[in-house]
Amino acid sequence: MEVAKAVDAWRPDGMANPLIGIHETRRLACGAAWARLEAWDGGLCQATVRDGLIEWTRVPGAGALVPLEGRWTRGPAEEAWDEEAQDWKPATADADVRDEPEVDPFDGTRPVRLASPEYIEELFSRQASVIASRDALWGPMDALVEAGLATMRQTGQRGTTTGRCYVDLAPSASEALTLFYNSRAGYPRDVSLRLAPGADPDSEIVRKVEAILGVTALPAGNPRPPTGGAG
Repeated sequence: MEVAKAVDAWRPDGMANPLIGIHETRRLACGAAWARLEAWDGGLCQATVRDGLIEWTRVPGAGALVPLEGRWTRGPAEEAWDEEAQDWKPATADADVRDEPEVDPFDGTRPVRLASPEYIEELFSRQASVIASRDALWGPMDALVEAGLATMRQTGQRGTTTGRCYVDLAPSASEALTLFYNSRAGYPRDVSLRLAPGADPDSEIVRKVEAILGVTALPAGNPRPPTGGAG
């Protein structure tokens, strides 16, 4: 995809992609591609791609993505929500920013406000909380492993978009079932089961796996679920 290629070309070498999803895309009258993207922290970003080069535009309430010491962070938002006016207003609190200018990482020219160490510490704390919440969503998969019905192997940190976690049903279960799920967002989504040809849907092993995962196995003849692959 045009936007994805431009993001890969923009991010610094050795840095993971800070974006985990595309919410909306459109083609502008000038021919450029516009997209609204979701970052690792759940915040949104907006970008326009012209001739393969990405241009970032601000989203109200969300600071710019900035690489810092090998990790992604955000600068302070330039707007804040005004409850009384029910509208976005320019942010007035400058306590969380440093005064010295820096080069904007997006185009190398515009000065940006850098977050204070206290702001960065708070942001990393929120990021750790997001990772922990995603990790908790692996609970049903962990329960399969604890029940001896599956094995799990992982690379990197579970709960992040760069870590990978693989769950394989044990032979006793895989003879009757195939497990599908999508873990690209750092947690298992679109979890589904499909019966093997001739498998008894009422067998004890099938019922046990279904109960742990909270899903009902699809009949053997159903098309493969579009979840990005089997566990």
